[in-house]
Amino acid sequence: MKHCLLFFALFVTASVAWGEPLFPLLPQKSVDSLNTLLSASRQDTNRIKILLALSTDLITRHEEFDSDLGNAYAYGKQAEQLSQQLHFKVGQNQSTCVLGRIEAIQGDRKRAEQWLRNVLAYYTKQGAKSEQAATWYFLGQFMSVIAKGYLGR
Repeated sequence: MKHCLLFFALFVTASVAWGEPLFPLLPQKSVDSLNTLLSASRQDTNRIKILLALSTDLITRHEEFDSDLGNAYAYGKQAEQLSQQLHFKVGQNQSTCVLGRIEAIQGDRKRAEQWLRNVLAYYTKQGAKSEQAATWYFLGQFMSVIAKGYLGR
């Protein structure tokens, strides 16, 4: 009986945790503030962070509500290009994750997996555990979609 209760508690905990997005949705006021900051920002790492926050929010909205991706790709691509210009490795990796997530959503799962695995290899080499975990989370998200497609046939 104790084992059944333990299993049930673990199942409920896992179910609740599985349903939460890694990046919660931003309130509209925050999105508006980020857009205002973006229009006034310079070509620096803060601009990259704003672009990534906006892109990530659009991706999460798409995943949660099946809404349009809007400018998510454009923001991610701008962040990637500026990160390369500034030699900002954190921004490069985060941009690659954002663009990989978008590729997965748009159906190019092979390319998405390649990008995310490259980022994962970098984080593994650096010993960056939380970044590894986030990248595995993104890989797992679209791998489960692939599995559902195969199982649903």
